[in-house]
Amino acid sequence: MTSGAHSDRDHARLAPSSMHRIVACGGSLAMEERMPPGKSSSAANEGTAAHELAAWALTMQRDPAEMLGRVIDINGKSHALRFLQAGAPVTDDTRWPVTEEMVEAVDTYVDFVKSLGGERMVEQRLHMDRIHEDIWGTGDAIVWQKDEKTLHVVDLKYGRGVVVEAEDNEQLQCYASGAISRVAAEGVTGVETVRMTIVQPRAPHPEGQVRTAEMTFAALESAEADIALAAKGALIATGQNDVGSDAWNAEWLRAGDHCRFCGFGAQCPARAQQALADAQAEFADDGGMILPEPESMAPEALAETLKRARQIQHWINAVEEYANAEAQAGRVPPGFKLVAKRASRSWKDEAAFVAVAPMMFSISNDDLYAEPKLLSVAQVEKKLPKAEREALAAFISSTSSGTNLVPIEDARPGTRPTAEEDFAT
Repeated sequence: MTSGAHSDRDHARLAPSSMHRIVACGGSLAMEERMPPGKSSSAANEGTAAHELAAWALTMQRDPAEMLGRVIDINGKSHALRFLQAGAPVTDDTRWPVTEEMVEAVDTYVDFVKSLGGERMVEQRLHMDRIHEDIWGTGDAIVWQKDEKTLHVVDLKYGRGVVVEAEDNEQLQCYASGAISRVAAEGVTGVETVRMTIVQPRAPHPEGQVRTAEMTFAALESAEADIALAAKGALIATGQNDVGSDAWNAEWLRAGDHCRFCGFGAQCPARAQQALADAQAEFADDGGMILPEPESMAPEALAETLKRARQIQHWINAVEEYANAEAQAGRVPPGFKLVAKRASRSWKDEAAFVAVAPMMFSISNDDLYAEPKLLSVAQVEKKLPKAEREALAAFISSTSSGTNLVPIEDARPGTRPTAEEDFAT
């Protein structure tokens, strides 16, 4: 078993994580390359921290719960420097405490990878030369089951906001292509089946937290050819002299769900035009937007608008993020200003306060600390043999905080309105 550090990853020009967007919108690569480098998001950094914990657990054959309470510095250059002691200062979003939620999620991934058996590689650089020389990335886990002639590619998704499907997933197909080349370099031949698995513990899905798509070697070769064609087109688009012109935009830019994670999304004319069309907006003589009132919509129109509203909201969010970044850089949009966020309070020096508190204030040292906290369900489960875990169900409640309205195509099972809503209709 071999591994590398998740935080040591760098990014290819044609990154597997961007391949779905590149396939859907051939011009997205060219436009993103014209943008200044963006800062990694807080959610992405949290995901990196979770991957660090997962890589450590698989590489060291340890339980993720052993790191509970410690702090992960995703910029650390070694395990010793990445895993800080409990109580280490969390100065920015490059440092993440190992919480019960992170342990539980990572444990789901680690348990699945271990259950596969076979020869395992963790956090390996994968070159997708079978598709294109500019496509490469790092695979979370690769497992070769020789007797079954099956190669497993497992990808941990720590995010909770966007459900990732295993079927028809270009990123996984790129990883699978790179994994075949990687194990071939180790002398492995005879791969007949590739099983590509998404482990996404924090996003509800009717198929569960672990979802797998299976492809024959021949089917994967066909997918590689499709991705190669899209990659070639995207590179052709970047080399044209009229990038960004109206004619180029019309030929190469395509709006859709893939826009959500595009760095150019806030400025993309195709996305803006699509958002306006989806909003069914008209314009008054003074240039103001006239939007239809929700109460005036027929049920069918309301349903169609709801489907489009999510894409509009994603675009608005992207515009706001871009405008804020511009303002922070000194380019404040006309008619706006920057204001300070609400201040959060914290101790300047905890040790200094604890030392003087009993003398200066009417509070004892005992009262400065909270009572010990009961272990979480996941932590108790880890301490019990599997035969006893089912008995815990009698002591566990699992209550949803409410409901979300989603398109009927959403894979999650539906639920009825509350009784109060029933009587209101």
